[in-house]
Amino acid sequence: ARQNSVGKRFRLNRSNAVALNNYLCLYPLAGVETWLAASVANELLLLDALRSVGNTALKANGREYSGGLIKLEPRELRDLSLAVVPLGLIEALT
Repeated sequence: ARQNSVGKRFRLNRSNAVALNNYLCLYPLAGVETWLAASVANELLLLDALRSVGNTALKANGREYSGGLIKLEPRELRDLSLAVVPLGLIEALT
């Protein structure tokens, strides 16, 4: 996403639509999928946590192109730290 698009980098896709190649899709691990399915609120908590990642962290892990476009590859996305971790998510990962 462009540098000035704070909070708009992550989308929750509840449809069966296929994402185009300009999107990086995240698919949950089994434990996280169970946690997400337990409550719609959990989906929104995770989405808010992803959206809390700031420009500094994105720049440090990804690459910035002209015009402020910051691009992350899957391994770079893996290295991001969430500022806020939703309650229950850590247990779902273990």
